[in-house]
Amino acid sequence: MCLIHCLALPLLMSMLPLLAWLDGHAAWIHAWLLMLIAPLSAWALGRGCRQHGRRPVLYAGLLAISALVAAVVVAPRAPALEAPLTLLGSVMLVSIHVWNLRMLARRRLRTISHV
Repeated sequence: MCLIHCLALPLLMSMLPLLAWLDGHAAWIHAWLLMLIAPLSAWALGRGCRQHGRRPVLYAGLLAISALVAAVVVAPRAPALEAPLTLLGSVMLVSIHVWNLRMLARRRLRTISHV
């Protein structure tokens, strides 16, 4: 683990100048990230849901993705809502991925204990 941190830190430091460029391109970056995050998250949550059978995980994930979509769509018309919607959707999505992983782990434990 220490090796990963030691290798990652110089890489992250070398990317700091990118932050200045990102400031002027935030809307474009958000839209691009959303196009990447939305289908990957929907796929991962759907796959997990098929395995553990807890549909609320998938529905909550779709709600989180909807908040992220709303942040991108609303940003030009109501810039004050962009940050709260992005933060809400992001925190929700991370939490729901953790929930999904826990449901998968419980399913695996039940499968192992019944063998």
